[in-house]
Amino acid sequence: MAQHYDASEAFFRSFLDSEYLAYSMAFYSENGATAATIEISLEEAQRNKFKTICKRARLQGDEQILNIGCGFGFGFGFGSFERYLIENYPQLQITSITASTTQSSYINRARNNPAHPLSSKRFKLITGDFADLTKETLGIGKFDKVFSIGVLEHARNLAELFKKTAILTKPGGYAFHHLIVSRIPIPRFLTPEKTLVGDYFPGGRIWPYDLIAKQESGFSLEQGWFVNGMNYWRTLNQWHERFWSNMDNVSQDELSTDDIQYWNDYFSLCKACFAPMEGEVFGNGQFLFKKT
Repeated sequence: MAQHYDASEAFFRSFLDSEYLAYSMAFYSENGATAATIEISLEEAQRNKFKTICKRARLQGDEQILNIGCGFGFGFGFGSFERYLIENYPQLQITSITASTTQSSYINRARNNPAHPLSSKRFKLITGDFADLTKETLGIGKFDKVFSIGVLEHARNLAELFKKTAILTKPGGYAFHHLIVSRIPIPRFLTPEKTLVGDYFPGGRIWPYDLIAKQESGFSLEQGWFVNGMNYWRTLNQWHERFWSNMDNVSQDELSTDDIQYWNDYFSLCKACFAPMEGEVFGNGQFLFKKT
């Protein structure tokens, strides 16, 4: 886990988008073929993703928000979603959790820079694992909307995560989850030790889309969306290209020969996962749940 999530900030900057440093799927198009070929930048596609998430989550702009993975999961970032929210919704109050030391260090430096959006007094950062933080620490019934982007892949017990999220959500509030899913159940991807997913993301799973949609612990599903996997293929391909293009800008102290092999294999294998059947097997699921 540390080899992946706690690589240096300079290394992540070498391949992530320059605006948000978002480490999750960028959104190019609903159509798989278009997603693979449309001529827009990685930066614009990451902005599209955040815009789409906010629209689908029915964000009004004056809510109390909890993001349970701003620096963790298959889709962490350097406060990337928080930055988008702060810049586009000036009345939001945002609490975010990260379990990554690299992300925590970056975000705390940004918070101490008055010119950086993350310095906003509307943003609070909590460093720790969501599973270990008490509901009292986070705030019982405090939040209008709870978000997770790339977190549920690491959840060992979905029912418990949903129950805890419901406790933190106001009556009538919402939870929005964005994660990698399969369109059909593939049992081996539910056991981390049986796939390469577990090698790169210890404890990581790829849940079937329908399994997430059926979660009912404190919530009922309002709406779900399957985002074609060619969006993630395109994202990974652009990361992979930038990884090699900027190799000379990353020092050997930050990236050893073994690290280069590790990351090259990671990009290559992940692209191979999302490509089959033009992105219709693996992709991202987005789910809006309402507290019952």
